[in-house]
Amino acid sequence: MIPATPLRSDEALAASCRAGDDDALAEIFRRHADGLLQLAFRLTGTREDAEDVVQDVFLGLGTALKRYEHRESFTGWLRQVAARRALMQLRSSARASPARRMRRCPRMPVMKVTGLPVS
Repeated sequence: MIPATPLRSDEALAASCRAGDDDALAEIFRRHADGLLQLAFRLTGTREDAEDVVQDVFLGLGTALKRYEHRESFTGWLRQVAARRALMQLRSSARASPARRMRRCPRMPVMKVTGLPVS
């Protein structure tokens, strides 16, 4: 039987990642990518944009970790980074083509002059 290895805390993984440990980065990704994807989707409105946000967060994590202060929870900090990136994505897409902006708009029912949905 293989002995179980103890789980490293997020803070320990962040320190290892800051030192260039790719395995630590992979573990952070495994732990947090799904939650960040859900957050980014709620903010951006499309899966494609949400996936871009998560990819950008993890590509820039090495640099962002230099600003991480251990006073706050790592998960909360990482969610803030993702939320900021999602907002940047929204701002940049607001300058994009109208067709791209329309993908974010929910489908609205066609209204008659009376204001009631058309069946």
